[in-house]
Amino acid sequence: MGYAILRMEPRTIQGTAAMLRHALREAPVPNAEPGAEPPQVLAGHGTAQAGMAVLRGMIEDCKAAKRWQKSIKPVVDVLVTFSRDDGQRLDKHQQDKYFKDALDFLNARYGAENVLCAAIHRDETTSHLQVLIAARHEGGRLSSSKLMGNRTALSALQDEFHESVAKPYGLLRGEKRTNAKHVPVRALYGAMNAGAEPPSFREVPPEPTMGERLRMNRQQKDERAKARQEAIEHNNRERARVLEQAKAGRQMHPSLIAHQASRYREATRQADLAEKKAQKAIQEAAGARKEAEAMDKYLANADELLRAKNEELNRIDRDIDRLRAMRERERSQGYER
Repeated sequence: MGYAILRMEPRTIQGTAAMLRHALREAPVPNAEPGAEPPQVLAGHGTAQAGMAVLRGMIEDCKAAKRWQKSIKPVVDVLVTFSRDDGQRLDKHQQDKYFKDALDFLNARYGAENVLCAAIHRDETTSHLQVLIAARHEGGRLSSSKLMGNRTALSALQDEFHESVAKPYGLLRGEKRTNAKHVPVRALYGAMNAGAEPPSFREVPPEPTMGERLRMNRQQKDERAKARQEAIEHNNRERARVLEQAKAGRQMHPSLIAHQASRYREATRQADLAEKKAQKAIQEAAGARKEAEAMDKYLANADELLRAKNEELNRIDRDIDRLRAMRERERSQGYER
């Protein structure tokens, strides 16, 4: 049984624009599987441009009310997921329901009208929900720090999320206090792209429940605590090693080279398909141009024929007028006689 994961991070205006493009896959994602299904948008806006337009409108309202400072981070970026093993235990229907329950939880707490984007991603190692929320509070003010609160408030949020959302799916609450060090995902990917060998993380054993503590003797408790500490220290060393290797500029790991080569081959294939489509479009355009030229010639000939017909009609009209004049003269001469 793994853990429920709810992570929150404040975002600047520029950071929000970047994360909206990331959430909606309008920008390249280094670790995304090529050809995977697109993000499933549950709420908010379907484009980064639309989401930013709404956010800028909120910021303008704050400026008009003199409630804005340049240092404010106006958006909270929320990640909802679970331990990797739970991705196998929970089927797609259960995962979708878990993510929708999580979104309902966030909507009830922060307001559905403040959600700029909520999207499920299945193109990475573990499926997850990303939600970008405009941090509005106290009559329209924007401040992620005010919305998130202090450590006590965040810990209480984790407790509430576990009880309301995660527990029915058999997910545990995350450990409240560990010595584990968090490395931002962007820094980890950047280190791997710079040549670091991919890390090999260990699963951290959960703390024993109250019932387990009652059934365990002192030696078993010590062994569990030791295993937890060793796993945490190992993972911390792996993170540090990845970053150090990137700084040292070592050669790229073979598995990463293979992954990059696979992505390059897929990109090349897509480029070839695009080129073929472009060539076909050029040929179709050339055919259409020839048809247009033929139509122009036909219309030019039709214009010539029309002019000729008009001239002939004009000549006939003149002949008719001349005959009428002759007949009138003949009649007038007959009257005189």
